[in-house]
Amino acid sequence: MEVIVRDIDLLNCGTVPTTANGGRFSAAIVGAAPPTVSYVNGSGFGLGAVQLALTSASQAQVACFHQADVLGINIDQLIRAEFLARCTVAPDAAPVKASFGLASARNDDVDAIAHSLLFNLTGSAVVNAQCDDNVVDTANVSSGVTLGTAWKRFVIDLGSADPGFTGKQDVRFLLDGTDGRLTEVLRASNAKFSVENSTSQLQIFAQVEKASGTGVGTIQLGGIRLYLRTALSS
Repeated sequence: MEVIVRDIDLLNCGTVPTTANGGRFSAAIVGAAPPTVSYVNGSGFGLGAVQLALTSASQAQVACFHQADVLGINIDQLIRAEFLARCTVAPDAAPVKASFGLASARNDDVDAIAHSLLFNLTGSAVVNAQCDDNVVDTANVSSGVTLGTAWKRFVIDLGSADPGFTGKQDVRFLLDGTDGRLTEVLRASNAKFSVENSTSQLQIFAQVEKASGTGVGTIQLGGIRLYLRTALSS
């Protein structure tokens, strides 16, 4: 099997445009205050970072970082996706929600996205995992790990399925635990995270949102790494 490794840095990328302009990433903004999506000084790994931040204005707000719905990641070729992330301002209690990972066409309500493989956090900044294949929606499985201002590594793994399962039937969500080692997010009763019905292409995606209220929240993403089978791989 031939594997392509794509390192996607966020260094010296300029301004995040709010309309697709041929660049890799775009921002979607909802709210007059407004919330912001901006490149910021690096993650400490030399890869730069992007920051998504809400304001305390009492209104619906969305700060989204995405690939302009150009869905270039083939889920059937995806082996693994890795993200560096941190939370510089913890999301206030619901309705503030921060999410990042891979998704199909974006929506102001992240839970309305048809196909997704995402980490998310709400009021306590405890990280959850969620996935959706437009048939089965697995929402908010807690990792028990809190995301703070220290950078953590997050992994979406479709290449470590148990025997008898495909990668889409046995997706693994892992993140740096309290001891610094990767910790797997586990469902109750040994159930698996599955997106077996998904045939959608995906994009890199991050979003902080609130439907109303004065809540705030800020997350940063550092470097992103994708492992993909080549089209010629068997």
